[in-house]
Amino acid sequence: MGWLRAPTGVVRRQAAAKAAADLGSSVPGQTVAAHLLRTEHAQLRRWRSQQLAAALDALSDALARWLSDWQWQRLCGEQTLWVRRSRRRRPWLCPDRPAPRRRRHPREPLLSPDPRGGPHLSIPFVAPADQLIQAVQRLAGAWIAHL
Repeated sequence: MGWLRAPTGVVRRQAAAKAAADLGSSVPGQTVAAHLLRTEHAQLRRWRSQQLAAALDALSDALARWLSDWQWQRLCGEQTLWVRRSRRRRPWLCPDRPAPRRRRHPREPLLSPDPRGGPHLSIPFVAPADQLIQAVQRLAGAWIAHL
């Protein structure tokens, strides 16, 4: 919620609802979470590390399969893969398809470490492996259409 201009009663009700939504988890839920963090932290950490390792493997494998001329490095301790897009054309991917007309797209550096919209993308791998594979397939399709 940003700014709110309303009668005092409305503002109080909205503030209370926001506080309840933001911080108002139930006492039993907080107790269970605190217990798990105290007693199962190492196990939870191993479980999450295994999830991230599987997701990173899936993302790397999908990039190698569908965007093999892109480059990336697996960095220790990151939950994001920094990927350098290829600048080469790849006409062999769709030999029977006529060359598409170039479309103008605004250069948005939304997922780029380069504020000028350079050739790098930041791809987080916190999603499940199947979603990452599908994302790379869609990214490859968009890349082919862009060429």
